[in-house]
Amino acid sequence: MVQTSLPLREKAGLSLQQLSDRIGADKSSLSKYENNQLAMSMRTIERIAEGLNLAPLVVLLECLRHRYPALRSSKSKVGGLVQQLVTELCGPGSKLAKN
Repeated sequence: MVQTSLPLREKAGLSLQQLSDRIGADKSSLSKYENNQLAMSMRTIERIAEGLNLAPLVVLLECLRHRYPALRSSKSKVGGLVQQLVTELCGPGSKLAKN
């Protein structure tokens, strides 16, 4: 899960400290998650998603994309499907997007 939450956190315009404050987590733990030094539990994924105002599924899909680089390739059929899911989940009017 190399830097799984980093792109999502940066896209949300949050610093590590701001996300830490939002979810009540230790800043050093969040840094370790982002740098693949500590594995994320499902509860951690849920908390990070909440702090980023995203559906947990979006964070989970990003975890998978970072764990399996082939899923980031637009040439991969499965990768394209994962990207489409993330786009639909985050898009306006999405049933899973947080408002």
